[in-house]
Amino acid sequence: MDWVLVFTLAIYLAAVGFALARSRADGWPPRETVGRGVFLAGAAVALFLDDLLAALAVDAPVPAATAELLGIGLMVVGGVVAWWCSDAEAAPE
Repeated sequence: MDWVLVFTLAIYLAAVGFALARSRADGWPPRETVGRGVFLAGAAVALFLDDLLAALAVDAPVPAATAELLGIGLMVVGGVVAWWCSDAEAAPE
């Protein structure tokens, strides 16, 4: 592993730790927790899929740009799920 991959992995693991801490502090709300998980899965796909395929010596027909677009799409979906405020939550009681 080169230093860039190690640095990227360290930042990603820190983000996972922050997301877990935030979910725990919020009382594990299902929508936010699932959204954060999908967001982080998308980030993992965007950051590490091409390196994983190269390390496994898989001659995949998936180009790196496709993997990054898939990861970004998952990040957008996760972000919308996690941080979208529904009408029921926004309405004052």
